[in-house]
Amino acid sequence: MLTVSRWAARWLEKVHGVKQVRAVPNGVNVERFRPPLPGEKAALRERYGLRGFTVLVPARMSPEKNHLAVLLTARLLPQVDFLLVGTGELLGLWQNTAGLLRLKNVRFWGRREDMPELYRAADAVLLPTLGENQSLATLEAMASALPVVTTPIPAQAELIQDGLTGRLVPPRPRRLAQALREASPELGRQARAFVEKAHTLEQAAQRLATTLKQLREEG
Repeated sequence: MLTVSRWAARWLEKVHGVKQVRAVPNGVNVERFRPPLPGEKAALRERYGLRGFTVLVPARMSPEKNHLAVLLTARLLPQVDFLLVGTGELLGLWQNTAGLLRLKNVRFWGRREDMPELYRAADAVLLPTLGENQSLATLEAMASALPVVTTPIPAQAELIQDGLTGRLVPPRPRRLAQALREASPELGRQARAFVEKAHTLEQAAQRLATTLKQLREEG
C-alpha cells in the first residue's frame, strides 16, 4: 500500500496492521504554482478587486477543514479580507454563520479554476485543518511563496517547519489571528525553497518509480 505521508504510513502499520506501507510524498508543479512576476501581483489584485491584506482559504467545506475557526479568526481581524474557496456539504452552514456573525470581510468564492492566479494575488493562506494526510493546497501555497498558517497535525508538520517555512499553531482563533498578523514574505520565500528542494512533481515521480522498483524486487 502506498500513501503520501510518513505519518499515514506509520498509522496504517501500527493501528491497522497493514503490511508493507510505503510513504511517497506529494509533489506540485512549481512552474504553474509560482511567485508572482514583477507587477503581476498588483494586476491580479486589481482584477479580483482586492484592496487590503488578503488571506486565502482553499479548502472543501467539510467538517475536518474547520471553517468555524476561519470565521472566528476573521471576526478578530476585521481589517483583513478572507477569501474562502471551495464547495461542500457545509457551505450553506458557513455562509449562514458568517451572516450571523455579521462578517463584512469574508467572501465565499466557490469552486475556482484559477487557483494559481489566486495564490499569486493573496498575501497568506489559512488552513486550520483538524485532519489531513498531506495537503496539496499547502504545497501549492508554499510553491507560490505564500506564508501558510496551519495546525501542528503530523502530516502538516512534515511540510512546514514552524517559524521557518510557515506557521504551525493550534486551531484557536486568537492564536491563528496572531500568526496571520506575524506572517511575513520571508516565510513564503523559505517555503518556496523547501518545495523546490523536496516536493516538485519530478521528485514525486522519481520517488514513486523508486518505490515501485523496490516493491517489485522484494517480490
